Order: sequence, then C-alpha cells, then structure tokens
Amino acid sequence: MQQIHDEADHGSYNGSLDLSKLALSSNSEKDVKELYNRWAKDYDKDANFYGYVSHKTCADIFNVEMTNAFGNDKQKMRILDVGAGTGIIGQHLKELGYTGIDGLDISQKMLNIARDKGIYKNLICAALSEKKIDQIQTGYYDALISSGTITVGHVLPPALDEIVRLVKPGGVICFSIRVDVHDSPNYGYKEKMDELLKARKWTLVKKQPAVYHTNVGERVEYENCYIFAYRIL
Repeated sequence: MQQIHDEADHGSYNGSLDLSKLALSSNSEKDVKELYNRWAKDYDKDANFYGYVSHKTCADIFNVEMTNAFGNDKQKMRILDVGAGTGIIGQHLKELGYTGIDGLDISQKMLNIARDKGIYKNLICAALSEKKIDQIQTGYYDALISSGTITVGHVLPPALDEIVRLVKPGGVICFSIRVDVHDSPNYGYKEKMDELLKARKWTLVKKQPAVYHTNVGERVEYENCYIFAYRIL
C-alpha cells in the first residue's frame, strides 16, 4: 500500500468524504451500498489521506493467530475478508503469503476495483447481517478477517452470529472495532461478543488496542480501535 499522506503532505487533497456519513445509525443497507459505490473511485486515495492503518495491525495479529492455529500452511487456508472493499487488507494478507482469500462486500463498485488487483479467488457482493448468506456453506472458511466494517451504520451486532456460522470449528476470526463503538452499551457490540463467549460459540485469544486512523482532525472517534481475535469452538 502506498505511504500515507503522499498527496496530503503537499496540501493538494482534503479527502472526498465527510466521515460523519459513515456511522449513522439510521443507515440502511441501501444507504451503505450507495455510499460505497460513490466512494469507490476515491477510496484508496482517502484511506491514505485519513491515515488508515488498522488494517495492517489486524492482518498482522491475524497472521500470528493463524500460525498458532494451523501452522504455516498459508496457501491451504480458505479465508473470507468481510468488508473487503477495494482490497486494502487483502493486499496485506497476500504479502504475508495467503492466497486462498475470498472477498465479501456490499458494494459491487468497490469489488470491481479489488478484482482488478488480482488479490481474491472469489468475490461475493452481499450485505452482512443477521440473515444467512446463501452462497456460503456453514463452516466453509478456515478463517475470517474484517477491518473497519463491524461498526454502527454498517454491520450490526446480530451479524456476529452469521460471522461465526461461516468459520469452521478451530478456525480464526479477527476484526477491528472502534473503541467508542465497542465500549458504549448504546450499540450492543460488547454485549453480543460476550454473549457468544458465554454460549461457547467462540473463545477470545487476543484483544489489542490499536491506532485506527492518524489524520482524522476533530473526528477523534476514528483514531483508536481494538483488534479482537477469536477461535471458533
């Protein structure tokens, strides 16, 4: 991935999106799809501008936990990148040696850009919600990764049940979530994650604070996140 702020350092670019539009609790699936379809052509440029870095931390933690779970058979692993977008985290996974990566995203225009990068084996245009994704069999994937997607206005807490369904027993799930979104009882993410722990659907293997973005100005809620890694039981 290109180094952060290559254009911003010269004062010639100010980002193409109002970040406040990303996390509206009123967002419908249609709203999210339209937002990302419009954003697709500028997404990589904006990721650089806003200093999006948590995907690398997420991928690196994922890599450690995958090695712990499966050893070094990276090319045999079936991985689903949820909220794959233009392939930013997928590119980092490819650099780490993973080749069996599928991408899922609500925006076909984002996936079109990802396809041109040659990162993914298969691309699935679908929303992640509490509804079953019919194209994917239960326990099909060895692992699932998601960065910047599990959040208010995008993927809501009930969708975690579907995330768990997609990964086989013993498999790894790794994702980022904004600190404020996780910690607030108003959103219900922590409560749902704990519910799945108590129900022995998964077990926590890693929780790490991380920098989410480095250049978000007054939108401080986008500065920090947690990276969680779970093992499916």
